[in-house]
Amino acid sequence: MLGYKTSELLGQPSHTLWHHTKADGNPYPSEECPIYRAYKDGAVHHGNEELFWRKDGSSFPAQYTSTPLRDEEGDLIGAVVTFLDITKNKQMAAQLLEETRLAEVTRVLGNIGHDMKNMLMPVLSGSSLLRDELNEQFDRLPIAVSQTESQSHKTSLEILDMIVSNARRIQDQVREMADAVKGVTSLPEFIPCQIVTVVEEVLGTLRMYAEEKGITLRTQNLMDLPTLEADDRRLFNAFYNLINNAIPEMPSGGSVTVRGSIEKDKNAIKISVADTGRGMSPEIRDSLFTSQGMSRKRGGTGLGIKIVKDVVDAHGGEITVESEESKGTTFHVILPITHT
Repeated sequence: MLGYKTSELLGQPSHTLWHHTKADGNPYPSEECPIYRAYKDGAVHHGNEELFWRKDGSSFPAQYTSTPLRDEEGDLIGAVVTFLDITKNKQMAAQLLEETRLAEVTRVLGNIGHDMKNMLMPVLSGSSLLRDELNEQFDRLPIAVSQTESQSHKTSLEILDMIVSNARRIQDQVREMADAVKGVTSLPEFIPCQIVTVVEEVLGTLRMYAEEKGITLRTQNLMDLPTLEADDRRLFNAFYNLINNAIPEMPSGGSVTVRGSIEKDKNAIKISVADTGRGMSPEIRDSLFTSQGMSRKRGGTGLGIKIVKDVVDAHGGEITVESEESKGTTFHVILPITHT
């Protein structure tokens, strides 16, 4: 366990050789060593959280027992120390704790999904009733008034369409959540897909939010992109997260531009989402696509970027980011035109 030959240990102080440093990297004074206490106070000492060091500099968690050793007269002359490498025990305990935590998360998600499904039904049915009521009331208006209020009617119906569309998307997400709780994960459904259609749906959903913030949403060259094989629902979620994350990062007057281009050498398309916001520090930028990914939004979780990365990976694509503080951020998403 320690990596020493017997000759290297005989006659040497054990603490100095393999018990010299604490887990935090600080030196472990021998006078604080609990293993030594057995031949100082004559009592048996046990421990489960000691760190022992091998000859090669690596370490392992150890469980030990230090038993006092006495001569024929009963005087303390030393101690016998036995110890066990408990690395696997700790790993199993950590795994059990993680499984218990995931089981609780699964239970909570199941409850949330059930409640969300129930709460969405009155939203959808209420939207349908509200549409009928609006149409009925506008139809009753005098012709002169009706003409001046037609834009209001149109805007009201567009808002209702947005509410219904997003409620149905939430329904789809709830179904996927329920499947995941049951242990069934739906695979991406690759069908012919137009990026311009997906992005326009995202912008339609976020346009009112952007207008409230004084942010302009633009597209460039998306009409020129070819049809690709993709899961349009997952792509919607990816671009929604990228654009939705960008909007609150800009002062009024800023913009988000989604532009497209063809990567002929890769048989792929590239979609860039560029904002004129405050950008990211190198620390946040470099951690975005790692397990330690951090959110740049106050109170954010970083899950939005994880969702984007998972979607891009599921399509066999690539995602990169360019960002500089005070100069904005641009995400580049490359997606293959055909799925293999």
